[in-house]
Amino acid sequence: MYIHPWYDSVCVGCSSMEYLLMSVRGGMFLSSSIVAGGPVASASLYGGLEILSEVSERLREAGIRIEISDNATVLRIPEETLAFETAKWEIPSASKPSVELIGQAIHDAITKKRRLDFIDTIFVEGHTDSAPFLSGAMGNWGLSTYRAIAVWEFWEDSRSHANQLVGLLNYKKRPVFSVSGYGSTRRIVEEDDTVEERRMNRRIDVRFTMKSVEQTDLEHLIERFRR
Repeated sequence: MYIHPWYDSVCVGCSSMEYLLMSVRGGMFLSSSIVAGGPVASASLYGGLEILSEVSERLREAGIRIEISDNATVLRIPEETLAFETAKWEIPSASKPSVELIGQAIHDAITKKRRLDFIDTIFVEGHTDSAPFLSGAMGNWGLSTYRAIAVWEFWEDSRSHANQLVGLLNYKKRPVFSVSGYGSTRRIVEEDDTVEERRMNRRIDVRFTMKSVEQTDLEHLIERFRR
């Protein structure tokens, strides 16, 4: 029996791949909710869903809290798991074991079954709350970017997967990872007036964009993805 991790749906005797294929044939779009009769799920969603499902399950078993959002395309590292000090971008020592395992889980998931053949870019994105960062000239844009860079550099330098993430290439044979910062422009809570609302907006997102594949190629892609 497969219970979909992002909504209450059950498929007896199904794997996650079989469940998604069944839903595609039924004409349903899979995201954080089901929109019956909506557009047919794309192969991109299929690939990203499978990767994020594996990563989230591994981290859940390790007791590390992450979130899956934005139509199952983003692995979100909340402040509960990675709490930067105010106006700082260095990864705190207490957060390093969790951040290291997140990087390792991502590496292991995307390097199996030829999955890099279907990935366009994986963005490591930094986000802040709306409180202005007045130290220096870089503001929240710079702060969010430095935090994303800090995560990437930590993954790059980590002994458990040194030189593995940095050398990975997408289907175009270009580096699959990109790092960026968005300041407070992409807040989860637009009006973040409370401490809790601002905490929700401070985060690192790992966004997966998959190779675009026509619906007619979906069956072929799924067979290759299983290999």
